[in-house]
Amino acid sequence: MEHDLVSLSDRTGIVDPEKLRILLLYADLIFCEKQRFNLTGHKSLNEIIENLIIGSLEPVANLNVPRGTFFADLGSGAGIPGIPFAVKYPEISGFLFESNHKKTGFITKTAADLKILNVKAVNMRIEEAGRMSEFREKFDLVLTRAMSDLYTIVELG
Repeated sequence: MEHDLVSLSDRTGIVDPEKLRILLLYADLIFCEKQRFNLTGHKSLNEIIENLIIGSLEPVANLNVPRGTFFADLGSGAGIPGIPFAVKYPEISGFLFESNHKKTGFITKTAADLKILNVKAVNMRIEEAGRMSEFREKFDLVLTRAMSDLYTIVELG
């Protein structure tokens, strides 16, 4: 566990031990629930930490995200990359869009259990959300990971 904390800290730019603890608990929840909700194909906790948690945060390790930024995570699945992003930047908030009801339930329960209060799961296809005034042109930042090809993501974002 200690090695995971050092690696996680070094590669994500997170130094707060509480944030690191939450991310490791989140990875463990994904690992424990992966079969039940079809959350990921990763076989080990190490793969989940490496590919999902670090893989989501390493590209933004040095990103300065202003307080009050409002983001959307398109096709969130198990909450990737939205939950790690929300843990790293607690002064921002966002919606995690996921069309699978079971996965949305996992995100909602996980965020509540880990006291991640700056995200809300939305059980809806992003194409549908894009036609609704409450979501259209409301976000400062759009995140996604493996949802679709780049051209589709840009159009939907």
